[in-house]
Amino acid sequence: MTALPVNIDELLKGQIVERERLEFKEGWNPEAYMRTVSAFANDANNWGGGYLIFGIKEEDGRPVFPPIGLSLNKIDAIQKEMSDCSYRIRPQYNPVLVPDSFQDKSKTHQPAGGESLPNALQSKIEKLNKRSNIEEIQSIICDLCAWKSLTAQEIAQVLNRKDKKHLVTQYLTPLVKSGKLKYVYPARGNLPNQAYTSGGIDPWTLKD
Repeated sequence: MTALPVNIDELLKGQIVERERLEFKEGWNPEAYMRTVSAFANDANNWGGGYLIFGIKEEDGRPVFPPIGLSLNKIDAIQKEMSDCSYRIRPQYNPVLVPDSFQDKSKTHQPAGGESLPNALQSKIEKLNKRSNIEEIQSIICDLCAWKSLTAQEIAQVLNRKDKKHLVTQYLTPLVKSGKLKYVYPARGNLPNQAYTSGGIDPWTLKD
């Protein structure tokens, strides 16, 4: 199973993620959001979660271009409504909500992964801001990798960081050198889908 990528271009090309893990909606619809996120949370087909992308019309399971997009001045309100909807799911499921752009129009929000972040960890991440120092961010990264082995893309996704390379050079590589993080595949440090752990190797990351 492939890890969920962050790059929206890869998503919309449909060459990285299985089509069953992608769903497109022309506009914001709370009921459709609840149905799809609940399905991702249940993960009956063991896909490991998926993406629900708003602002793009769908025909026969494929995106229709050019994208329609969502109004920028409505993004904050939509994100708040998404969070409110997610709290209604039992057991609680916290999808990662990420506004993004494609051809200067579309905005995507992705419920990723089949597991919710622990509430304490989610709270720490929500407190991050531009004034957060390196030590604070490194501490959260270590907590994330103690909870579950993650790739750099997945860590960037959770922390809402678009520059994966900066994340690797500024945080992940120094943490590995200090011994606070370990490669899941130590013999292949430069593996494109290398995963990181601060504990024992998580079998989840070893799936194809």
